[in-house]
Parts: sequence; structure tokens; C-alpha cells
Amino acid sequence: MNKKVLTARRDGTTERLNAIIHGIYIAKKLKWDFAFSWVVNTGAIENKLMSIDNFLPSFFNPEFVKNYYVDFEQFKSTYFFEDQPKTMCEYVSGTEYKKIPSNQQLRKTQNILPSSIFHDETSNELEDIVKEVIDPAYFSYREAMMTKVKGSIGLHYRGGDVVYGLNRHGKHAIGDKSVSLAVIEDYIVNNSDERFIVFGTPIGDTENDMQYLNNKYSNITLSKDLRLEHLDHVLQDCFLMSCCKTVACMSGTGVTRFANMINSDLTRDFFHETHDVDELYKLFMQGTYNLEYNKLQRSFHAVNALNLKGNEKDSLLEIIKKLDPENRLTWLK
Repeated sequence: MNKKVLTARRDGTTERLNAIIHGIYIAKKLKWDFAFSWVVNTGAIENKLMSIDNFLPSFFNPEFVKNYYVDFEQFKSTYFFEDQPKTMCEYVSGTEYKKIPSNQQLRKTQNILPSSIFHDETSNELEDIVKEVIDPAYFSYREAMMTKVKGSIGLHYRGGDVVYGLNRHGKHAIGDKSVSLAVIEDYIVNNSDERFIVFGTPIGDTENDMQYLNNKYSNITLSKDLRLEHLDHVLQDCFLMSCCKTVACMSGTGVTRFANMINSDLTRDFFHETHDVDELYKLFMQGTYNLEYNKLQRSFHAVNALNLKGNEKDSLLEIIKKLDPENRLTWLK
């Protein structure tokens, strides 16, 4: 059997896509075959705050699916690792490579599970692979949106499960996935002459947060108001984001990574670099006591303040307990 680069990530849409794109890139470099699957009945599919389900999305180029897609049940029963009896989705979830690994770094059987961004010199090649993978309708949408969005700054708030779902209990709540409303507002105020497109998961409380920003600031447009109903919403956000001159975001979001692959000239402005520790702590504390924010948003601020500095640990823990009594704070244990 030919050696293969495989990917079948169990998380959200864009991380699955990032692994597929990088997997193809590595397969081409190594002259290996490539295959991907769509993990079902596990992971992000069980997360109500993520836009993903058990069906292979229609945003793939049909020719790409024909050539490389393997049904998940067939995938699990066909491909093996040396030290595992079956290929489980956890074992193909994305080892991060900063450069192309050598054959010696790979297992002797088929595998590889990339999810990390490579160095800039590969960017144009990744752009070309995106065109192989994604249906041309999304590139037409991007072209149509270019004049409306060009010159704007994208603001990737994200929200979703990190603030309001299961991930608020663990390390993602203090990680590099979602920014807080107070930090977003500070960035808007400090760049008041700019036009912004706000991106996030427009479900439940996150949609309310985005609407709050839209109502408060006149230079805000919500990405959801620029979408077409018949195209996948997550993919539209990525293509719309790629039209912006820059994106202010957290560093670990799959959406911004994928947007950067669509347009290698897109720059990303990371919030942990635009604000120092003292500034962030002040904003987190302000957000903790901001009664315009709902309880879980305020708790998210308190959690991040607690993570940043421990000098008010007892009072912050008491606040979190009152605002979000179900929060397990597993990252703190």
C-alpha cells in the first residue's frame, strides 16, 4: 500500500480544513498519496455552539471529494498506525509541524496530521491548494464582497463555546481562541477612524454580544449581515475576512488561519501583542464589573483576570462562583 498523508480531525470546520490543506501540501512535497475523512458522531458535532454536523459539507469542490474523500467508517477500518489497532479520530487530529517533516520523523505506515501554519514562503502554494479544495462559488462570493469590505479591519470576537459553552470550564477559556468584549471595545475606541467587520459565532448569547457592538458603534458592520443564505456561513466568514486589510484576533483561531491561506497578504493583529499585561488586566477587571455584559461574559473576564494575575484570587473566585456557579475551572486545578 502506498504511504498516505491522512487527516480526519474531530473539531470545528476550519481546523478540519486547515489540516486538509496542509495535508495536501505535505503530500505533494513528499510525493505521497492523500486521503481525508469527515469525523462523525464525536467531537465538535456534539457541541451545539459550533456550526458543524455529520454530513460532508457542500463547500468542497466536487472533484476534490471524488479524488480524496473516504467515508469515516471505511477510513477507520482501512488505515492503521503501528501502535494502534484502528485509526481513531484522536490519532489523526493534527500534530503541529512548523516545517515539512522528514520521512524519518513520520511513522513507517501511512499517516500525518498537520494543522499548523507553515512559514511564509509556502503561502502562495497554500492559496493554490485552497482553490483545489473549495467550491468556486466561494471565490465568486469573495470577489463580489471585495469592494464592500476592502480597507476594513476584521475583528474576530469568536465567543461561542469558549465563553458560553463547555470550553468555558477549561484551558480554552484562558487560551488563544476568543477575546473578551472589553478588549474588543478598547480596540474599537483606539481605532475610531477605522471601519470594522465583526466576526463571531452568531448563535445565542454570542449573537447578542455582536449586536451590542453593532448598536453601540457606528463604524461596525456584522459579518452575518453580509452573508448569502445558500452558502456555508463559516466559510463565508473566512472568505469575507480574507478581503480585509488586517484582522484583529486571538492567535489560535482556525478561522483566521484559514482566511490567511485564502489571502497570504492578509495580516493578523494579535490582541496579546496590541495590549500589555497591565492593560489587559485592567480591561478584564472592567469587564468583570460591567453590568452591560451578561453574567457569563463577566465571568469570562474574571477568569482571564484570575489567570493573568493572582493577587486578587479569592475575590475573583468568589465573583466567578456567583456569576457562573457551574464553572468547574478545570484549568486552575
